[in-house]
Amino acid sequence: MISRSPGTSAVFALNILLFVGLMATGGTDTQNLLKWGAKYGPYIAEGEYWRLFMPMFLHVSFFHLITNLFGLIIFGSMVERIFGTRNFLVIYFLAGLLGNVMSFLAGPNPGVGASGAVFGVLGGFGIYLLTNRRLLGQLGRQQLTSVGVIVVINILFGLAI
Repeated sequence: MISRSPGTSAVFALNILLFVGLMATGGTDTQNLLKWGAKYGPYIAEGEYWRLFMPMFLHVSFFHLITNLFGLIIFGSMVERIFGTRNFLVIYFLAGLLGNVMSFLAGPNPGVGASGAVFGVLGGFGIYLLTNRRLLGQLGRQQLTSVGVIVVINILFGLAI
């Protein structure tokens, strides 16, 4: 599935590579994450706007990395095949960037993770399913329902944490 999705494969590899780099340079404590580019309100306010981009490739734990990569593999490869590699990458990066902007506006706390980008990809897939629901029939409606369930579960999980 991922072998026919070069954009998804590249984003996957970049996430793994940066996690290995984090682990090799001191682990995922807050200070090391900040060195690597975690979102942190005061630094962004001082002009370090690159911190709105980097967090989508950084993760606080192996479990955090795996859960984001799981969503990336499943939905990223589908979205890439539907919209093409260039458009998949635009969706991924814009969603990740906008997610980090919203997180920055919500508060100054440090933050990392690909969740915003992965949810953007999931949203792109959901929009495709919604706009093509007649053409896709029952299978498309089932997939759209599954996307909705995944979103609700993740929102509830996020609120619980």
